[in-house]
Amino acid sequence: MLCAKANPCSDDILDIDPVPANIQAFRASLKAIDDDADKLRACVAMRDELLEQQTELEWLFACAEGVMVDECPHYREKRRVWSRKLDVDADTQAEAGAKQWERFIDIAESGNNMKQQCLAPLTKTSGYWGIEKVRHYQWASIGLKFCKVLGTAASRKPDWEEASIKLNQLLLSRIAEGRSLRMSSNPINLVDLEHLKTWSEKNDYEKKGRKTCILKYHPLTNSALPAGYAFDQYGLIVPAEVAGQLQLAAHANTQSAEGCAASSAIATSPLSVVIDTSMSSPSPAYSETQNSAYRSFTSPLSSLGNTPAHSPTSDTFASSCVPNDC
Repeated sequence: MLCAKANPCSDDILDIDPVPANIQAFRASLKAIDDDADKLRACVAMRDELLEQQTELEWLFACAEGVMVDECPHYREKRRVWSRKLDVDADTQAEAGAKQWERFIDIAESGNNMKQQCLAPLTKTSGYWGIEKVRHYQWASIGLKFCKVLGTAASRKPDWEEASIKLNQLLLSRIAEGRSLRMSSNPINLVDLEHLKTWSEKNDYEKKGRKTCILKYHPLTNSALPAGYAFDQYGLIVPAEVAGQLQLAAHANTQSAEGCAASSAIATSPLSVVIDTSMSSPSPAYSETQNSAYRSFTSPLSSLGNTPAHSPTSDTFASSCVPNDC
C-alpha cells in the first residue's frame, strides 16, 4: 500500500507525474542556500513569480472572453446559461462542456475585476511615464499589488530617464545574482519597484537583500550588459531574444503602415474610391512576425524557474553592484 506524502513533488514518491525541470532547478537552488532566512526569501520570490503568472493568465482569459462576447452571438446567448453555476454531474459531453465554460467564465470574471481595480494606478503611471509604456510592458496583466506599487514608484520618480537608469542597475544586479530575467517584454518585478521607490535623488543606492551591495547611479552602455541581454526601445534591459523579436515586429509594423500609405496615395483622381486604410488587415509577414514574437516571450508560464543554483554570468561581466563590507 502506498503512503500519501505531504509533498506531491517529492523526489522519492511514485513517478506518476514527473517533476518539471524548472522545479528541480528551484529545489537545487534552495539546497545551495545555507541560511534559512535566505531560503525563505527565495521561496517568497518563487511565490510572487507564480502568482504573477496566474494573474497574467486571468488577464488573458478576460481579454479572450471579451472578444468572444463582441464577436460571437451564440456565445453571448449560451453565456447566460453557463454562468448560472448549475449543479450537474459531468457525465455527458454536453455537461462536461458546460462545466468547462463555467470554469472559464469564472476565471475571466476574476481577470475583469482585476483589470478594473488596476485602472486607477495605471492611469496614474501613464500620467508620469506615458501610456505607450503602460501598453508596451503590459503592466495591466500583472496584478493589483504590482500596479499600486508601480503608480507610487512613478509618482516618486516621474522622470523616465532617471527611473530607467535606476531600474537598469537593479536589473543588472539581479542578473549578477544568478536570477535571469523572464522572457517577457516586461523585465521589472515587484521587488525592483520597491527598491525604486526608496532610491532617493541621483545618488548611489544601498541595496539590501541576500547580499548588501551599492548600486551606482549612472547609465549603462551596451558594453556593460552580460551576454544574452540588450536594451529595448525604452532603454530597459531585456533578454536579447525579446529585444530582437520586438525590433522585428516594429519593423514589420512600419513596413505595413508604409504599404498602406503608398496604396492610398495611388488614387489621385477625384472619382477614385476612398479607402480607409486604418482598418486594413496587416500583411502576412507582419502577422507572422507578431505571432512569432508572441510565442517567444508572452507565455506567462514560459520562464518559470529561470533561477539556477549559482550565477552563470557573474564571472563574465562586471556588475555595478559593489559589495558593502561595512
